[in-house]
Amino acid sequence: MARDLTDRQREILDYLCEMDQERGYPPSVREICTRFDIASPNGVQRHLVALERKGFIVRDSMARGIRLHPTMRNAKGATEGVRALPLLGNVAAGPPREALQDVEASIPIPEEWINGVPDAFILRVAGESMAPAIQAGDMVVVRPQARAENGDLVVACIEGEATVKRFHRDHGRVVLIADNPDYDDIPVTDDFLINGKVIGLLRRY
Repeated sequence: MARDLTDRQREILDYLCEMDQERGYPPSVREICTRFDIASPNGVQRHLVALERKGFIVRDSMARGIRLHPTMRNAKGATEGVRALPLLGNVAAGPPREALQDVEASIPIPEEWINGVPDAFILRVAGESMAPAIQAGDMVVVRPQARAENGDLVVACIEGEATVKRFHRDHGRVVLIADNPDYDDIPVTDDFLINGKVIGLLRRY
């Protein structure tokens, strides 16, 4: 089941998904009150605020201002097989820059994307060095690991700054390769770390 959800939050999220699938839009706050015998709309609002904060829904000021997050739409049993991953901030696809460590949000991801990886996280990409495969504004799903094989897309840390590049080792020499030919590759010494391997990509069109 989805992590970090209370039983009531999970029940409400399942109901939102059920109604979205049956009629194309989620229920109103009043309908949620009736369904779960909650006396006050404020009680429902507290659960909706929590679901929004955890990345499962989006709300606006309209009367039926509840929308499922795009990754939750049409997901049968949406809270099963879904995990909310932390969005940790920006990582460069270009010259290295410091990766933000504060959690900005939680993004729901199908569990099958990460194959049970316990500490997977998400980073937002800045820069165009990995274009067109990875573009500025994309979000990459990262599996923490310290090793890589040739051709792997990695998040590497060079002198305290992070970047997304393609890993290549040849006769003990490591080069971090940019897919975009307009950007230089980065030869590295022992003063670098691999923070993880990119295993997924999220893009807003």
